[in-house]
Amino acid sequence: MKQSLFDTTGTWYRGNLHMHTTRSDGALSPEDAILQYRKAGYDFVALTDHRKPCKEQHLEARGELPPFLVLPGVEWDTGNNYPGGEKVFHILGIGMERDDIRPAYTGIQTPPPEEIVKAIREAGGLAFLAHPSWSVMDPEDIHRVKGVSGVEIYNTISGTPWNVRRADSSQYFDIWGASGILPRAIATDDAHQYNGDQCVSFIYVNAKDLTTESIRRSLAMGNFYASQGPKFEEVLLDEENGTIDLTVSKDVRMVLFYNNYSWSRDHVSYPDENGHVTFHRERQETFVRVEAIDDRGRMAWLSPMDLVN
Repeated sequence: MKQSLFDTTGTWYRGNLHMHTTRSDGALSPEDAILQYRKAGYDFVALTDHRKPCKEQHLEARGELPPFLVLPGVEWDTGNNYPGGEKVFHILGIGMERDDIRPAYTGIQTPPPEEIVKAIREAGGLAFLAHPSWSVMDPEDIHRVKGVSGVEIYNTISGTPWNVRRADSSQYFDIWGASGILPRAIATDDAHQYNGDQCVSFIYVNAKDLTTESIRRSLAMGNFYASQGPKFEEVLLDEENGTIDLTVSKDVRMVLFYNNYSWSRDHVSYPDENGHVTFHRERQETFVRVEAIDDRGRMAWLSPMDLVN
């Protein structure tokens, strides 16, 4: 029997969970930064200025602009990667119910990542690990951020021309997946300059309505996927036959299936004229991670899926 990966009884909303303003190191004021995303057709953002929590905002429809939600957000960072120093972790807090987040310090210069995640969760929020590739993270250190609700698979500003090519953290997901660790994947901009680093990478969330409570609940349930434009219009799982049937948007030219078994036959597939493609599991495969690429090179990502349990 086929079962949908997503609960689609709500509405699909488009949002960015990582961006900065003049409240920390961003180039635009909060009002101007929000307007950039609102004009681009987004439904929500989270302002995640460094160590400065942002409060929830509900913006009413204005002219051609529909209603818009600003989620409570913050980014806490720790470490410096100096020789003998603390390792770098940047962690997003999304949807907190309080803005007095203060991770506990333990006699070191910056709070450890475990305390950051704990503080965000205790404030009623969800924690997400930011840009592991940019942070030059040791994959083993995923164990230090237990309790995160997801990890950035793509972070726009971590690529050129703003940084070296560390925007894509997908290889971390494959290393973790081969060890049975399957974090959910989000894509964000981490916009700072607003000279092309904005309105590129985002998530589609299916939620009951456009409120912090509903978006937070759907994020916690994993009822979302990451994208730069391409859409997963339907994802059907058939556990009995070991297949995944995908329907992708018509602009998608290629669908890639990543897993622990490098000799898989279905690694690269091409949708038919209706946007359909099917993945057939081989017995050696323990997980699968899906990427879709459109005719402009833009990508969409499903979170890794467990093929064993």
